[in-house]
Amino acid sequence: MSHMLLEILAEKALKGNKHSSTFRAESFVKVVAEISQKFNVQCEPKHVDNHLKIMKKEWGIITKLKN
Repeated sequence: MSHMLLEILAEKALKGNKHSSTFRAESFVKVVAEISQKFNVQCEPKHVDNHLKIMKKEWGIITKLKN
């Protein structure tokens, strides 16, 4: 699910739905629709936002340990 989330957000960023360091709210709504449909789960934009924050934190830890 995380891989799909990143793919969708990357696509949205390429289309201009990301300004500076954050995504627009409609990007999360579209991600929710695609994830809910593909995995047959109930999802909300706040879940996507929280999951993205967790992944950013984990990525920071991984790069810190790697260096």
